[in-house]
Amino acid sequence: MNMPGTLRLSHEANPYAKEPTNPLLAPGTAGSWDDTAVTALARRRDGGGYEVICRGRDSVLNRALGYADSSDGIAWAKYAGNPLIQGSGQPWDIMGVGTSPCLKERDTRRYWFSGYTTPVTRTFGYATSTDMFDWTRAIDF
Repeated sequence: MNMPGTLRLSHEANPYAKEPTNPLLAPGTAGSWDDTAVTALARRRDGGGYEVICRGRDSVLNRALGYADSSDGIAWAKYAGNPLIQGSGQPWDIMGVGTSPCLKERDTRRYWFSGYTTPVTRTFGYATSTDMFDWTRAIDF
């Protein structure tokens, strides 16, 4: 039934089922780069499975980027070498860095990421990688 002022989002009564093992990717242990929060948006990995560049936040609100992967999209493993990208200490990213899409062009990953000048004010940075683990940032001024 359609009524004025309503919006029908789905024709299914319950189109999604909550995964019983949630959370799939949780904050790290106390004192780690992601001990307060972790956020992510997964993508299909070349060769199968899933991968994500995730943003972690520590207890003093610094943000950094890490990597996690999964063969099935349910059981995730964080890379032991995390964080991959963190604040440079320059004013434009003094509070750390945040996620955005990562694009692949041939053998190079291109990543435009947020830099935090305050807990809520963002700027923009750029880095490249050929393996998803070793990143080269554009020059910080």
